[in-house]
Amino acid sequence: MIVTGGAGFIGSHIVDRLIIEGYEVAILDNISSGNRLNINDKAKLYEIDLYNGDIGSAIQDFQPNLVFHLAAQSSVSVSELNPTEDASNNILGSLNLYKACKNTSVEKIILSSTGGAIYGDQNEFPCSENSSLNPISPYGVSKLTSEKYLEVFAGLYGYQYTILRYGNVYGPRQNPSGEAGVISIFAGLLLKGDSVKIFGDGSQLRDYIYISDVVDANLLAMNAPNKSIYNISSNKATSVIEIFTLIKSLTKSTNNPIFMPRRKSDVDKIVLNNAKALKELKWIPKVSLEDGIASTVDYLNEN
Repeated sequence: MIVTGGAGFIGSHIVDRLIIEGYEVAILDNISSGNRLNINDKAKLYEIDLYNGDIGSAIQDFQPNLVFHLAAQSSVSVSELNPTEDASNNILGSLNLYKACKNTSVEKIILSSTGGAIYGDQNEFPCSENSSLNPISPYGVSKLTSEKYLEVFAGLYGYQYTILRYGNVYGPRQNPSGEAGVISIFAGLLLKGDSVKIFGDGSQLRDYIYISDVVDANLLAMNAPNKSIYNISSNKATSVIEIFTLIKSLTKSTNNPIFMPRRKSDVDKIVLNNAKALKELKWIPKVSLEDGIASTVDYLNEN
């Protein structure tokens, strides 16, 4: 198995689980946003940039039969500030990977994608895999484009694929100083005694899913039907201000949020229907929001 982005938040957890399950694993990562401390010492590391690195040599050397593709620029705000960088990572980097898998040992690619940024603002909730695709940020456009390129190249080159569209993933190892991941960012700031910025009035609704449930979904996707797409989510809506209030209580902070103008690229409401994943993958999200946030706060407090 190869995991691109295997030094990152989600990717490193997938690497750990695969190794526990007895698989040989290699990581493709340029460590630009990942963390070397996340890297499992039983995995082989190829320090490669998907945008301009020699992906083909790594695949020929390791001979994987399956690729988990997680390497990406994952911040909506960064994509708005620098859409060229976003496209270079998420579109051209993915394109290079898909081409490099041609005529190799690779039989399947599992792509980690996004639900909220791809579906955009909707009139009906929760969104299913058949909902209209209305990205309103460069990040949403780049992730959707990555999906479409995978569909095309899988058809051209003969490998299979499964696409997983995540809700808002959170948990240990998510960067509290990054630009994505409101739970870790809020917790990190409040634990330091700093104030939290909320863009908008805090009524925005999101669908939060804990990291271990996402890892479960990825392993189940190894045996998913070809050309399948699944929402991986809690199927529940939680407002940003509810998240803040819960974390404030857990961290015993006395700081109130600072409300900032809403960003145009932020979706107002997103909830993902996970019925298809429950039925076809036999996947069940196990971690409640309260327990997941408590575990995240504990992790950040200890690290």
